[in-house]
This record gives sequence, C-alpha cells and structure tokens, in this order.
Amino acid sequence: MKSLSKITSTNVVMRRKTNILGVLQAFVGLGAISAGLFLLIDPSGESLGYPIEMLEHSPFRDFFIPGLVLFTVNGLFHILGAWASFTKQWYAGKLGLGLGLFLVAWIIIQVCFIRSTHFLHFLYLGIGIIEIVIASKIGSSLKKKIKAQRSNSIPKGSLISQKFDDFHYCDSFSIVIQSDDSIDTITTEIFKTPKWADLLMGMRNAMFSLFGLDKGGYKDRRYIADYYPVGSRAVYFTVIDRNDNEIVTAENDKHLDFRISVFENEEEHNRRIHLTTLVKYHNTLGRFYFFIIRAFHRRIVVGLLKRLMKK
Repeated sequence: MKSLSKITSTNVVMRRKTNILGVLQAFVGLGAISAGLFLLIDPSGESLGYPIEMLEHSPFRDFFIPGLVLFTVNGLFHILGAWASFTKQWYAGKLGLGLGLFLVAWIIIQVCFIRSTHFLHFLYLGIGIIEIVIASKIGSSLKKKIKAQRSNSIPKGSLISQKFDDFHYCDSFSIVIQSDDSIDTITTEIFKTPKWADLLMGMRNAMFSLFGLDKGGYKDRRYIADYYPVGSRAVYFTVIDRNDNEIVTAENDKHLDFRISVFENEEEHNRRIHLTTLVKYHNTLGRFYFFIIRAFHRRIVVGLLKRLMKK
C-alpha cells in the first residue's frame, strides 16, 4: 500500500510509548512492593530508617496503612499496569492514567504530611506526570470494545466477485488493525481457527456429509506459508485470485459454491481488514444447508476478526 510506511511509523511510535510506560510502571511497582513490604513487616519504619515523627501531621500512628497502600496500589497495581502496557491490553491507557494520577497525588499528600521534600519526591512526581501524558495519548488507540463492522456489500476494489457476480448471499465484516504484517500473514492468522470454531466445523461436516455435501478444506499445517500463490491452499481453502492487498479463496460443491476474501485498505493511517463471503446456491439442499449454518458462520467470522485484533 502507498501509505504502509505511515502505518508502520505509527505502529512503531505506539509500541515505543507503551513500552516506555511499561518500563516506568515496572520501576515504580518493584520499588513500591519492596518498600511497602518492609513497612508491613515493621510498621515502625525503623527498618527503612523512617522515624515515626514523620507521621506527626498525618492521621496515622505508624506506617502500616501507608505501607499497605504503597504495596498494593503503587506496587501490585503498577506491576499489573506494566503487564497491560507491554502486552498492549485495551485498558492499558486507562489503567496507566489512573496509576499516574494516583502516584502524583500520593507524592503531593506525602509531602504535605511530612512537611519536607527529598529528591525521590521529585523523581516519582516526574514519573507520575510522564505516566499521565503517555497514558492519555495511548488511551484512544487501545480500545475496550473490539467491534467488527458488518456490511451486505462487497468492499470497493475487492476482486472477490470477478467471474462470480451471480451470487445469492453476501456479507462482509471488517475491523481496523495496527499491524504491518503482509496480507498472507493476516490470512494465516484469520484462518487458523480456534478450537471452538473447529468443533462447529466438525459438527457441520458430520451432519451434512450424510446429505452429500462436501466436507470442505481441512486445516493442515503444510498449508501454512509466508506467501500463498494462486492454486495453493491458504490454511483452509484454495486460493483462486490475489494481489498485494487481497487473497480470494474458494470451495465448490455440487450444492453450493462460496468465495472468501481477505482484503485490506487504508483508513486514517491504519489498515481496515475485510473478511467477505459470497455464496451461490445450486439447488434447494444448498439453500437449506446455508440457512442452517448462517448463524454459526457469522459468529465464527466475527470471532476470527476479533482474535486478529487482539494480536
């Protein structure tokens, strides 16, 4: 694609931001866990050299409650935040924002209570502010709800309907991803179906083979490749047409034929991946078969796209 470099650049910047956030969170978390643990074991603060007089202007008689908060929120929750940032979880931005705000508030309240400052206060205050800034920028990119948009028409520019324009059924589901993987790699990830989808396919095969319907392509590791030329199998189905932005696969049966396309186009410096299905019936049994499996088909397609989005 013409703007693939822009997509790649955007992804690199986003990965750097989440990785930086994760490093900061891990640094805060590990330090807070160790310090908090010492205060929980020895609430007097003597093991860390904290005189009890530090709490004179606070509501606490010893360091147990501050140690508990330090151990849990600034410690364990920061480690959770680091994991979410490194693994690009949808909630990484919101969690990072909350942790950053809490860290800033923690330092300010602490200075007010002890009525003195230390260079560590400025260090952790700065880290908290950086967490807030980075987390607010990545929050809109890592979304909670992964929605697959549905359309009953073929995406503009797709090859799927060439020499197959008299189809009876069409659906197209799409998602936006931030990935610079090739269309072949994306096709592999989509067609590597999860176990629950394989179970549904097995039920389908066992039931409808009794009526003379072909069992379709079987998933086999030897069909996984870095590039799928026309005539090869792309994990599950036979490739009948392709270009740099699309792979069209097909299976034909005496009762119905179908085409499945994995197609990509650009959308606001990201890539929208379309998974389109066309079906042509040859007889009543073909119509009956697809009527029965249509609900399972849609569930599987949406599930595959959402799984791709999470990678």
